[in-house]
Amino acid sequence: MSASAQALDAIGFALASCQYPAGLLDRELAERALHRLGDLCARDRSIRHLILAGDQIYADATAGLFDPASPQTARREAYHAMRSSQGFQDIQSMLREVLSLPDDHEIVDNWEPLPDGHPQAPAHRALMEAAMRDFIRACRRDAQPGAPIWFDWTCPDSGLRAFLIDTRTTREARRAETITQAQLLDKPQWQALDAWMRAAPTDAPSLLVSPAMPLPRTLRVAEDADAALHSDGWDGYPASLHRLLALFAELPDRRFVFLSGDEHLGCLARITLQRADASLPAASVHSLHCPALFAPYPFANARPAQFRTHETFEFEVDAGAGLRSYRCRVETEYPPPGDGFVLLRAQRAHGNWRLAAEFHRAQAGAEPWRVALG
Repeated sequence: MSASAQALDAIGFALASCQYPAGLLDRELAERALHRLGDLCARDRSIRHLILAGDQIYADATAGLFDPASPQTARREAYHAMRSSQGFQDIQSMLREVLSLPDDHEIVDNWEPLPDGHPQAPAHRALMEAAMRDFIRACRRDAQPGAPIWFDWTCPDSGLRAFLIDTRTTREARRAETITQAQLLDKPQWQALDAWMRAAPTDAPSLLVSPAMPLPRTLRVAEDADAALHSDGWDGYPASLHRLLALFAELPDRRFVFLSGDEHLGCLARITLQRADASLPAASVHSLHCPALFAPYPFANARPAQFRTHETFEFEVDAGAGLRSYRCRVETEYPPPGDGFVLLRAQRAHGNWRLAAEFHRAQAGAEPWRVALG
């Protein structure tokens, strides 16, 4: 009997990101989504794990205007405020585990490395490294010093597997002349992810998690490939996005679900991938992107009109013995807008796993948007 056929018959994973800090007058509003999740956890004990997909703090929330503290002090105070909040404490007391990934706001807005030779490149990298030490101190207390941010994980309750991808700290610096080759992940992470995906079971879903959303692509990148230089997500690194999509296409008998959270916009993308010559069956992947827990500034929130919601595109990847062409079709749906989170429910019936997702809004009494994932 495989690991996926053991333990619980039903398991719930909460997916959340982007918790802007509360101010003097809006603490109840800021924690509303956390309290809503806590209420669900109290009523449904199958929800055992919370995945925080980035921006659980905003180290740059005031842009230095109102906080005279050092960056390190500001980060540590932000982690303490978030993790000691009543809403988070109530959730943590009911869950078995909280898994965390960092994104840009654990460092500074849209952080990425500066090109070699840039006079500020060493200080810019030092800022990221200091921020990651604070992240590990607050969120990964059992991690070894110097350990990578990415990791693979097996759910102790169900045996389901997950790979949590670091799409922030190992990305390459980009310039106009290198945008088509720049990588979002470094070589060790790519090797680990590739091996993990190829070892995925065929009888159970496997979860991939990253702060950055893989699909849908932003409208500007879909219309102009050169615009990738100005995108912070997977489509800003087309070589990496295509490599990931090609891996999905090469493993059509696996069942992958991608989870992400960064855009302050909930959505579900149904992705179909296949070699262009149809020499393998088509692969189907679901990509779930959660809304923000608390995003009080509308100008910082993505909107459906900014994405190519429905599209089919082709791309090429070096398969080792030359270029191989692939076709990708994307169909995207959006739940009602607003702060909230996602619950991913996995249930085994007669030896088969069934998945469903619920997009929950923070407002009391708001009905969740439910979708079946097969």
